[in-house]
Order: sequence, then structure tokens, then C-alpha cells
Amino acid sequence: MQVSRRNFYINRRIIIIFLCLSVFIFIGCVKQNEKQANSNNENKQTGSNDEPVYYSLLDGKIISQENKDPFITLMIDNSIGSGLIDSRPVAGINSASIVYEFPVEASITRFMGIFELSNLPEKIGPIRSARPYFAGLAEEYRAIYVHAGGSPQVIDEFKQEKYNIYNLDEISANGNYFWRDNFGIPPFNLYISSNFINKFIQKRNILNYTDFRPWSFRDNKSDEENGVINQIEISEYKVRWQYDNDKKIYFRYQNNKPYLDDENNQVSTINLIVQKMSILVIDTIGRREIKIDGRGTAYIYMYGNKIEGSWIRDDDRTIFYDQDGKEIKFLRGNTWIEIIGGK
Repeated sequence: MQVSRRNFYINRRIIIIFLCLSVFIFIGCVKQNEKQANSNNENKQTGSNDEPVYYSLLDGKIISQENKDPFITLMIDNSIGSGLIDSRPVAGINSASIVYEFPVEASITRFMGIFELSNLPEKIGPIRSARPYFAGLAEEYRAIYVHAGGSPQVIDEFKQEKYNIYNLDEISANGNYFWRDNFGIPPFNLYISSNFINKFIQKRNILNYTDFRPWSFRDNKSDEENGVINQIEISEYKVRWQYDNDKKIYFRYQNNKPYLDDENNQVSTINLIVQKMSILVIDTIGRREIKIDGRGTAYIYMYGNKIEGSWIRDDDRTIFYDQDGKEIKFLRGNTWIEIIGGK
């Protein structure tokens, strides 16, 4: 009888210890799941009616539902000349959520626009060729990368499947997704549409491809005090951005003229970044080698204010910081990034 009672107490202690451990493990799992859920739903909040409010991962704007569509990255020409070599006006650029401007060769720059699939216009272009630094940044967004051929280096890298992107190249077997405009001459008259891009997505069965870390955003405040930096010069590109105090946006000028799209709307942006990178000329054509990894100086312009900060690209994602090392919170809206040489 004594032995049985002792066993009873021992068994009871074992049961109590087991229950405590179970509760501890359960609470830990719940917290971990909550942490993971918060990480996976940074772009979702709850509104006043307890209904989810979704925000775009690209520009922080409110969208109707959680974005599970792939983003679309397009190479768009910016050959400014006269007569036959002038690609203006470009089509569709004002619909992009993010636009990068890089030098390609000689004094020519090229745009890379990142678009929401739902916000693609019916005509985008002229579509031009790829470079390694464009493809590397397109990889940040896990985007479908739309272009027409590319430099020898990037074509070799595509063949080696270096980049984690879907490659939609007009010069390969994908030429049937593009068309030539009769009012221009090759290579400055190649265009693509939202309809053709959607056909490519359906044919390749590309689903739920978007998986990247978004930037941080904050609500726009119309009563926020404007700064005093109303004009930003990118002298090497003959580009000027002029801040409009009333509309609280920056308008683009090039060669001292308003930069207009094909619908006669001046190109503009809410957020403007001037990002310094190491840029080297590598051949007689003037092609560049541009280091997109690492860190460097960045100037961020919002509401007429200038933030002297920095950029860091780790784990295939570029993040911008202020002088105190705090991540920049951009205004909800589109962003232009001007890439120039420097550290």
C-alpha cells in the first residue's frame, strides 16, 4: 500500500511536469506563428470595420486585395537626340510604381520601370536591351523581366540562369509578344502591352511569384511643412527635377524641356532618390560595369526636403537609411531612383 501511494505521487508529479511543458511549448508555438504571420502580412492592416486593408508592396498605396501577382519590370528607352534617334515620347512610364535611371553607353541613359500587373498600360516602350545591373535589380522584385536582347555579358548570364526572374525577351522565341510601331524605326519602335504580358503569364503559368521585402511607407500629410530644396539637378544626364509646392510632387525636365509621355503628361514622382554607385566604363562602346551590391551614399527627396542618407544591398534587397541609421519611410506613391557615379 505504501509503495502504491508513492507511485501515485510520482506519477502525479510526472503528469504535472508534462502539462507544464506542454503549455510552455504551446505558448511558444503561438508566439512564433504570430511573429511569422506579422512578417508575411506587413502589407495588411485592419480597418475601422475590422476588414483587412491591403497596401501595395511597391508604392505603399491601398489596393483592393492582397497582391499575389508577379511584378513586371520593363526596359524603356531614353535616347534623346534629333530626327531618327529620338525615342520620345516614351509610353507608359507614368504608370510605373518605381523607375530606375542608369547610364548604358556613351551619354545615353535607360529606364527600368517596375509595374503592378493590374496597373499596366496598353502601350509600353520603346522596349530596349538588358544589362547585368538592370537584371540584378529586377531580381530584387522577383519580377518578370521584359527586354529586347542585351549586352553579351547579360545574355550569357541568362543562359546560365544566374537570375531568379522570368525572362521575357523579344529577340528570343518571345518575339510574338511585342510589336513595331510604324511611326518609328528599329530599334526605337518596339512596344508591348498589358494584354501580351498577361498572355505570357498564362502560358508560363506564373502564379504567386511575388516574394520580396518591401520598403517602409508612411501616410502622406498634406499639412506637412515643405522644405526648401525645390530643384534637383542631375547634370550628367541633363535632367532637372522641379518640386511643385502645391501638388507636392517633383516634375522631370530633360535638356531644359518638360519630359512628356506619349499622352502629353509630364513625368513626375512623389519620392526621388539620387543613389551613388561605382560605375566603370569597360569597352570602346562605352558599356558600364556598375556595382549594385554593397553600400553607398543616397540623397532622398520628399515634400521638398532632402535627407542625406545611405543605401545597403544585402540579401539581394536594397534598403535606404538616414544619417542615424534608421530605415527611410517613403511617402505612399511612386519613386524615381537616379543612379550616378560615386561612393
